Amino acid sequence: MCQFQRNNFFSLYIYGIFLLILIVSLGIFFPSPYFHVIYDSEPTYFSGIVSAYANGYQVDYMHPGVPLVFISSFLLSILPFNEDPEYLLLQSRVVVMILNFSMIYLGLLLIVRTSLLFTILFISFLFLFPASNYFLEIMSPNGILIGVGIIVCSLGLKIGTSGSSKVTLFWYSVALAFAVSIKFSAILLVVPFLIASLFLKKNDIGSTSPMFLVLLVLVIFFCFFGAFAFPILPMLPFWVTHFTSTSFSELYLFQQTPFQELNEVGLIPLLAGLVFVVALVFLAIRFNLPRAIKKHRRNTTYKSAYIFMSSSFLLVVIYSLISAFLKGATYNEVGIATRNYLPFLGFIVLLLPRSEAEEKIQLKTIIASVVLIILISVKGYKNKELYTSSSKINLGFRSLIEESLPGRNYAVFFPDSNFISKDLFLLFSDYRYGERRVMFEDQVDALPFRLDPKLKSLRILNSRHFGSPIDVSSKFSYWYINKLLSLKYLPGVHRGILEDNKFYFKNKDICNEPYESFNHGDTFSLFVPDGLTYIKVKSKDQFHKPGKVKFKTADPHLGGPNKEPDKTRKFIDKLTNAWQNRCGFEVLGNKVKFVKNKKIYVLEIDTKQSIKG
Repeated sequence: MCQFQRNNFFSLYIYGIFLLILIVSLGIFFPSPYFHVIYDSEPTYFSGIVSAYANGYQVDYMHPGVPLVFISSFLLSILPFNEDPEYLLLQSRVVVMILNFSMIYLGLLLIVRTSLLFTILFISFLFLFPASNYFLEIMSPNGILIGVGIIVCSLGLKIGTSGSSKVTLFWYSVALAFAVSIKFSAILLVVPFLIASLFLKKNDIGSTSPMFLVLLVLVIFFCFFGAFAFPILPMLPFWVTHFTSTSFSELYLFQQTPFQELNEVGLIPLLAGLVFVVALVFLAIRFNLPRAIKKHRRNTTYKSAYIFMSSSFLLVVIYSLISAFLKGATYNEVGIATRNYLPFLGFIVLLLPRSEAEEKIQLKTIIASVVLIILISVKGYKNKELYTSSSKINLGFRSLIEESLPGRNYAVFFPDSNFISKDLFLLFSDYRYGERRVMFEDQVDALPFRLDPKLKSLRILNSRHFGSPIDVSSKFSYWYINKLLSLKYLPGVHRGILEDNKFYFKNKDICNEPYESFNHGDTFSLFVPDGLTYIKVKSKDQFHKPGKVKFKTADPHLGGPNKEPDKTRKFIDKLTNAWQNRCGFEVLGNKVKFVKNKKIYVLEIDTKQSIKG
């Protein structure tokens, strides 16, 4: 019997290695084009890894993924130098895929103890579910939360089972802290545990008080979260201020609320329902309710309460999927819109049948494996097609740049996070999420790749930062950052992120700093895409976040984009009027170019040697 189990375990191990190689091969040999950006997670992580490698700290703290950033940065420091920035992303993708699928496979087999058949079926499901299909292979905080979510959800269920040890509770808290340090919204994974803990009985957990158990989880969680998220701890108070800012001047006032954003991604009904359930449970405990209700509470187990709450999360996921498709969203757009639900897929495994004994690899398992191979092959084929078509658009965009540069100091681009261009990928990563006080070109020798010299002639329009001057010194946040910076023994990783975000307070004057490294007398070409996005939107407009403008630009003073059909023309007119009347710039021409079927307006600007004020 022991020999059978050892041989069977060896078979499962070899099978897992085979699946991992198969899936990772997808990311190596048939990768999705990193420069086809319809969601900016990879520019965020690319710049974070570069900053951690070159400066020792990362800048972004909204979806930090601190462990992923610093693991990738460490690997870059010990691996041979490669000139191609695509190698950096490929390496980081492979690391995340190995970690993610290892956690999925081992979590299902060793923690959940489901059968190999259902493990393969679940992995196959991930290649069909829109969000996981999109995020599994790219550098993002979303994809890896599938594996982490499985571990958190399954360990959470085991806490209340008879004979469960405090070791389970410890690893549950650590896994939860790891998940939240990757993306803050993963904190919702703790809700089923908190509610189910109200139904814990002492005979389930020995002599330990249920309240003490919850407090222990929270203490361990905060300790490990502090360790995992240590590089960004000083910036955590600013997280909620970013949710519904309508202008840059509101960004650091601590006046923003997360509720509008949560409502837009479908989490408000979930949160409201959870609060309602918690309130009812506490009322049932606190007040002398009818005996039938008390009896029901006594008969409710931790496991049944945990599974009930987990099922509620899954119902929200199903509702959001149906709602998005009914509103006309494309498959990829549904995937991006439902990305915040990926950790909740871990609740699905709680509903899978358990395998009490070791099983041999059977015919139905082999058939399921063939289905998985077909799904991976389809994904690889789609990636190859997309890479080929995107490469053609990238070359067309590069040709447009080369055509516009002669006789100009710079080619300047409207800031949009959706594009198909290798040049814009590096440029936008540096501008939006990189070190704000210096550019990639200012630290060429410290970069983990070779920077194309042509990038020194490319810039992003500072329209996100145009606005009326504000007195930042009166803001509490400005005092807070300065107070921390005055500390003598402040860690360097904290000093770097604080100084960088303090620099973000600075507005950019439309006349004196339309782009970085501007000098009066420069001539430049400005590229403004039709619709204020470099990628054509195919789905229905109403799908995109009701009440908010999909195409963001910064400045209400310039008349930023709105839902009117001529928003692009209005933006260009108000921008050129400001440059001509306020700054004394000369707009030499306004051409229309096409890259594939995308219309792009090209303005030629001469800033002369002086301005009007």
